[in-house]
Amino acid sequence: MITLRKFSLLLFLVTLSIHHLQAQKNIEDYKNEILSEDKMLITTNKAIKLIQESKSEDFKNLFADDIKKNITDSQIKQLIVQLNNLFKTEGIPTDKRDITPSLHASVKGKDTLFLNNINYNYKSSKSLIFSFSKNYGTDKIIGLHLKEKPLNSGNYRPNIKQIESFQFNIDDIKNFRIYYDEGKDKKTKFKNEIGYFVIQGDAEKLKKQALNQLLKTFFQICLSQNMNL
Repeated sequence: MITLRKFSLLLFLVTLSIHHLQAQKNIEDYKNEILSEDKMLITTNKAIKLIQESKSEDFKNLFADDIKKNITDSQIKQLIVQLNNLFKTEGIPTDKRDITPSLHASVKGKDTLFLNNINYNYKSSKSLIFSFSKNYGTDKIIGLHLKEKPLNSGNYRPNIKQIESFQFNIDDIKNFRIYYDEGKDKKTKFKNEIGYFVIQGDAEKLKKQALNQLLKTFFQICLSQNMNL
């Protein structure tokens, strides 16, 4: 049985090969890089159906020619087996909130590489990502990979237990950094900032600056409050 670690390596064999675009663009230009979500979904749904039916040749033909030529038949078959194992154990996301589009831009020098992604986000925090590019259109896949913990994905919803109370101890502070805001009429300039300041240091400096008593009072206030986060 192929392990998940091997699966990740296998998926990354589906390499990307798309043309670079000029990076000197404004936000309106970036909108032109966005492909139709509905059309990409037609292709990803077709891919998932072919995977479920174990039609390796038809599935391989969904990849752009420049990508397909670097994928062996055995790699495609292994990929299908592993994806079907994933589908059997965790299903396939169908909630619209769990299937999200995203545009990824990677800048290198004066060039920018744009990827349009369709993300199938699992409750287990995995995300199966199909990638497309404007150069190949919405009917050809140029990348496919699985992210284990996509915390930055737009639809990832972590399960966080509500905080009922905090326990603070001033002696636990070893280093600190406190930011100050001059207020509405900011005028004092320091380096590249106007009206913003910072003081930082270790526990000894905290005592010398007489900040420890201020923080103790603040911690006591926090401890006395009912948390509703």
